[in-house]
Amino acid sequence: MSPSWRRRVGLFVEPGAVGAPAVPVQRAEVAATLSNQLVRYALVPDATALRNDAERQAAAQHALVQTYGDAARGWDVAVDRAGHFPQLLVAGIDAGLREQVEVPLREAGASSVVVQPALASALAVAGAPPAGWVAVLEPGRIVLAAFGGGALLAVRSQRVRGALADDLLVLLQQSRLLDGVPSDADEVRVCAEGLAGEVALPGFRAVPVPMDFRAPQRPPRRSDPVQLAFGRAPSLVRGAELAWLGVAALVFVAAAWQYTQLAGQRSALQATLAEADRFSQRQATQPLDASRPEARALAAEVVRANAVAARLQVPWEALFTDLELAAGEGVTLTGLEPEGGMRRLRITGEARRFEDLTQYLRRLEGTPALHNVFLTSHEQRDRGVAFTLTADWVRSDEPVRP
Repeated sequence: MSPSWRRRVGLFVEPGAVGAPAVPVQRAEVAATLSNQLVRYALVPDATALRNDAERQAAAQHALVQTYGDAARGWDVAVDRAGHFPQLLVAGIDAGLREQVEVPLREAGASSVVVQPALASALAVAGAPPAGWVAVLEPGRIVLAAFGGGALLAVRSQRVRGALADDLLVLLQQSRLLDGVPSDADEVRVCAEGLAGEVALPGFRAVPVPMDFRAPQRPPRRSDPVQLAFGRAPSLVRGAELAWLGVAALVFVAAAWQYTQLAGQRSALQATLAEADRFSQRQATQPLDASRPEARALAAEVVRANAVAARLQVPWEALFTDLELAAGEGVTLTGLEPEGGMRRLRITGEARRFEDLTQYLRRLEGTPALHNVFLTSHEQRDRGVAFTLTADWVRSDEPVRP
């Protein structure tokens, strides 16, 4: 069945409403949105230093324990997988809650179940302002996310004690003072069900964002501000990214084909070199007239044979292994142009963010077989940063080029 024809069902899970689904879900992709009253949030600072999912998961658990105490040690934890912000947004729910949501849905015939907090659903619709706030309003609960300078600065969650608008105004004023939001920021994207008309927030510019948490949710996209889901994360690979993976595969296939073609010429070139050596021995006792056509043709053959022989001596498998070890998340190689004689590589690719590119450069510089790594150009594009770099590839038995 084509993905565009799959049936999607949306559910909103509130306190006391966990159980058998009230709508048919057989063979449906179910997006279960958890009320913010069931979710706790925290931020992990300097998340770019975390190297893999295991470190991110451990840092998320630690941040929740630091914020909510030892009770958080048994929570089910979700970690933002989008990576758009320096700080890492994490969420925790009581142990067993996800199973209480997923098991009845799967028993009712759901083909897949994604469980995500209401804040993630709201941010997917509202987006993240360059500087300002996203407020998610529910009966009895306000969650406020503060943004500024391209970063997620803070997430505040508060029970509603009085009038909803009054409590939101107080929370906004606290965030303006404490969270580092630029002083001239005033935009508040107010996400709530049943919004009709403007929201009065004196001193702030409210932008209503009507929500329907019970409606079928679209699949996650990499452009979403956060990717926060409990359990196995949904696939974020899209057609364009598959195309880039195909391009990278073609690059390596082309390199392997080139090697095969060169190897096919080896016997003929070795014969040419042998003939050149015999010719040189014959001419040792008499000067060679470089102007003669056969001498010029032989000299050209020797130069070409030496160049091809140098390229054949490059251990390509080791080169590909070095580049594969240096690769990481957020970087896709699109081109590789080796020069066998000089052992110089020209590498082109795309990075999701400039931070991913700088980390990739550091990994290349730390690879023993690659030296003199130099970023020759980079350009910001819609999908990320396109870059070109050069590096010297040196085996352990070769001197490092200064």
